[in-house]
Amino acid sequence: MRKLICFFALTIGWLVQSCVQDEKSLFDKPATERVNELLSEYEALLTGEPNGWMMEYFPGDSLSVGGYTYVCTFKGGEVTLLSDVSTVHYPAGEKVTSLYRLISDQGPVLTFDTYNEIFHAFSEPLSSGDTDGYEGDYEFAILKADDHSMTLKGKKHGSIFILNRMEETGEAYIGKIQDTESKIAPMPRLRFLAGGEEFSVIKDRRILKFIYPEANGETRIETVTFIYTPTGIKLHRPLTFNGQTVQEFRLDEEEKDLVGVNAAVRFPYPTPFESLFCETQWWFDFSFDTLSGDKADMCSEMQGVLKGIYDENTRIWYGEESLTDIYIGVNGVHFVDPNADPNPYAFVFHSGNYNAVYGCHYKTGVNDTWVITPVASGFNFSYYGHFLPLVTYVGEYSPYTLAVEASAGEDPRVIKFSSVKNPAVWFRLYQRED
Repeated sequence: MRKLICFFALTIGWLVQSCVQDEKSLFDKPATERVNELLSEYEALLTGEPNGWMMEYFPGDSLSVGGYTYVCTFKGGEVTLLSDVSTVHYPAGEKVTSLYRLISDQGPVLTFDTYNEIFHAFSEPLSSGDTDGYEGDYEFAILKADDHSMTLKGKKHGSIFILNRMEETGEAYIGKIQDTESKIAPMPRLRFLAGGEEFSVIKDRRILKFIYPEANGETRIETVTFIYTPTGIKLHRPLTFNGQTVQEFRLDEEEKDLVGVNAAVRFPYPTPFESLFCETQWWFDFSFDTLSGDKADMCSEMQGVLKGIYDENTRIWYGEESLTDIYIGVNGVHFVDPNADPNPYAFVFHSGNYNAVYGCHYKTGVNDTWVITPVASGFNFSYYGHFLPLVTYVGEYSPYTLAVEASAGEDPRVIKFSSVKNPAVWFRLYQRED
């Protein structure tokens, strides 16, 4: 027994001494020296790939702008960037070179600290009152790295970014992304199919808004951003619909659908009417003139509603403003500045020199009918709440059958809307000449 105890004592002593020796070898270098060694390793890693490193970049405020791709090539203290970002001075796909550094700041940090227009586009101030811009980062703590990737964390806003080693040139990769974007970007996507169920969706630049009906009759909107890839799009985060979880979609070159990767989901190619109403503006034709009389290309009941809001607008603004135009379609206010109004599609009223916006959703209904759903007041509408009766009227009698009554070549110019609920309710919308 004494021999056994002695044996264990000797063994434990040897293990303790061994651990102490390992700990000494691990920590016998100053912290600064260890970090400097890491920085040298990271420098060799970054500069050792002639094709560069790809970064999928989602700024902290990506819900306003979506995501973009950068290919970064490091050499001799300079970084050459290629991207699908387009700025005032640099179109997408043009190389822009600036300086970078690997520094020690509570650990190893990669910093793009000299101005690069395409990279700092998301971090530079938008105004004196908005110094964060789109909450983009240009200094990154290096969390971990291997031969194929480097995980970064934004120093200011905390977003996580991955640098992935490129297997082809940046020109080839960004060129494929631009080709994909040219095929997908012009086409609206209003329907999303998942697990045998159809959801409404709005594709707005690099932002998707999924619309869910709630039990109380209200709607819930879930917003997610995406980047373009060489084969389709990739969401910022995975989403689950009817048990189907998806993050990436590929473009079906034949059907033109966006098909989920490893998931039974898809964005169908838009119908002709979906393309029509999501690409332009459709105007009401009306005039309330004391000399020539009242006219409006719509049923008499709807004309009464329109005349009511017209007169109320004149009364409220003491005759200094007149309601001159109304359209449904692409919201010009949102198109110019998405931050001014979040609604891609809307009822837009022109009164004097002002616009008033009320957002709406579109949907293709049963038997190719057209559903128009008012959503929420938008830009300036708080001053023009008296326009709401017309918005409500159009929404109340939705869905509508559509009939093209005049065209310019293949482009419809006049469409008649007839209510499915009450065919006596109708109106015409006109597409104006460019």
